[in-house]
Amino acid sequence: MSALQAAVFGAFFLLLAGGLAFGVTLVQKQKRALKRYELLIKIGSELALTTRLEPLLKKVVDTVVVLTGAEAASLLLLDEEKNELYFEVALGEKGELLKEVRLKVGEGIAGWVAAHGLPYITDDVEKDPRFKRSISEEIKFKNKAMMCAPVILEGRTLGVIQVINKKGGGTFSQADLDFLVSIAAQVAVALCNAQEREAHIGDTYRLIASLANALEPRGRQFTDHGQRVAGYAARLAAFMGLSEEEQDAVRLAGLVHDVGLYRLLPAAGSGDLADPDKSFTEHPALGAELVPTGLFTGPVRDAVRWHHEHWDGSGFPDGVKGEGVPLIAWIVGVADALDTLVAQGRTLNEAVEEVRRGSGTRFHPRVSEAALWCFGTREG
Repeated sequence: MSALQAAVFGAFFLLLAGGLAFGVTLVQKQKRALKRYELLIKIGSELALTTRLEPLLKKVVDTVVVLTGAEAASLLLLDEEKNELYFEVALGEKGELLKEVRLKVGEGIAGWVAAHGLPYITDDVEKDPRFKRSISEEIKFKNKAMMCAPVILEGRTLGVIQVINKKGGGTFSQADLDFLVSIAAQVAVALCNAQEREAHIGDTYRLIASLANALEPRGRQFTDHGQRVAGYAARLAAFMGLSEEEQDAVRLAGLVHDVGLYRLLPAAGSGDLADPDKSFTEHPALGAELVPTGLFTGPVRDAVRWHHEHWDGSGFPDGVKGEGVPLIAWIVGVADALDTLVAQGRTLNEAVEEVRRGSGTRFHPRVSEAALWCFGTREG
């Protein structure tokens, strides 16, 4: 083979090897893009369906960290009254420290993004005039590369997603920023939906509280009884790790658990029950019938019906025992007992001790234990 032929073949193989390498790189990029596309669809579906955003937003930010190869990421939301950004989700080794930090809109890179409504990417924040060095110095975290995308819906800025430092010291790509912008758009829709839902829940709760108070029999024991039971029950539910939807159901059930007593009042409406003993055995079932299906969930109706059942089956109205009664009903039952005992002149500690003595016979053992931690001598 001549020197010329050898050179030609050498060049050919170099081109072939380069083409193969380029092809492999292209396939890898396509796979990454497809993976991101699939995750965008999944995240979008979850954000659209969720009623509670906090855990999902953490998952979204965590996904951003993984797919962009970042060291840290955060979601800042806008406090419109103060015109400040605060860290709703902050992942990374310094994430918890950022929870105390606030940025004025226009301040720092994230503040600039919020003010202008534009995505931004930089390979060296130390040389960027927008960078606010004091935050990094305060939490002792060195920033190098950064990208941010505004969370905007219909021209209204809700916050900013911020991603910091490529692992291994690399830089973020335009594809990384495009992915972040897509995530931010989906988060914006979910945030608006969640804010509307929370406002609706708040309005509904206040309306139901007013109605419950109006329907309660008057007198020292009953005045604002539903409000107090709702408070006790909500604290127990949170301590026991119930979901936020379950906590909502517990609060609502606490408010209206005694609404059945209204149907047992004398026609004159004196506020005194015609037959207290009979009323106490009938009012849970009557109350459950009064709970409208369209407004309340099944768990609320169950809690209203069964909040006077006993763990050993000796309660009323149905004599259901043990795990046959939903946990929400047991929680409302303990909350009801606590407030009733306090209304009768016991201290809260004494009421908790009474509940403890009824553990395993009248009350659910785990709910009784939770009451000790929340309201009694085990509270730390």
